[in-house]
Amino acid sequence: MKNTVRSTLTAGVAALGVIGGMAPVAQAADGVIVSRESGHVLDCRGKLGELTVAVNLYDNSEYGSFASVVVSGKKGPVYGGSSEPSSLFRGNTVATGIPLERTADQRAVGKAVVVGAFLPKGKPVPVHEVVEDAGYLIESTGTHRQLTTKVGVSLLGKYTALTCQDAFHYDLKVTKTPV
Repeated sequence: MKNTVRSTLTAGVAALGVIGGMAPVAQAADGVIVSRESGHVLDCRGKLGELTVAVNLYDNSEYGSFASVVVSGKKGPVYGGSSEPSSLFRGNTVATGIPLERTADQRAVGKAVVVGAFLPKGKPVPVHEVVEDAGYLIESTGTHRQLTTKVGVSLLGKYTALTCQDAFHYDLKVTKTPV
């Protein structure tokens, strides 16, 4: 699961950079793009009565921040939303508001407000991952450092604490080679 989440986030950010036209740190004549990227990943879950709440928070020094929430019942998603906040992580805290819509009709039903704190745990762990996405072979080399978290979300007039099964800070050299 952890590698899947990391690979999915790495591929998604790569696509955001390629599709969004963000200026790369360095691009060689052969189309290879090299960047230095650091940031945070929090993949969290909680319960709101019979509903399950999934919150994903991500920031990247090269491509910005992304926050999403999905509230699911027994038959699937009931509410959801996402945003690209200009500021998500500050120091050892996280805070953002995410517009929330009812899945059935995309009607706005308010905002999910995520707040919390985190601290580094243990030593940085070396990582090397390779994925293919958006016409690129993406190689990420660097470190991940686990985080301990205390995060919660207020939505639909209620608050729930979240457990972040995947929470880490990353510092990577990312090489994107056209395939």
